[in-house]
Amino acid sequence: LAPDAGDGALRGWTGDQDRDTPPRAVHTSAAVLSLGSEGTGALLSAIRGILAGSIPSVITTLTPAPPRLAMAFSAEFYHALLYEGRSPQGAWNQAVGGLMAAQYSPRVWARFAFIGHPGFA
Repeated sequence: LAPDAGDGALRGWTGDQDRDTPPRAVHTSAAVLSLGSEGTGALLSAIRGILAGSIPSVITTLTPAPPRLAMAFSAEFYHALLYEGRSPQGAWNQAVGGLMAAQYSPRVWARFAFIGHPGFA
């Protein structure tokens, strides 16, 4: 079953509560997933559950990515997100643009997808 926003599955423990205090909601603007051995069906189910909850967007691979490619994408994505203050979609755009600028073919950079609501920061 996909997590539901009301069932507590999308809530996080902050460490500053005692065990009797319910955890506070996680406030995040994107989840980052990678296609694993479970296959596309499991990935799509996870994405549906995340988007149905309180997280408005997902960045994922649609096909398995070689480690060096995943590392190049991730480094550019997280730099734009964390150090430049871009939105998740802006960081995704920058990371994909970096792969394009490095002359990777569309079959390489198109495996990285942004799914969800653009513009959330």
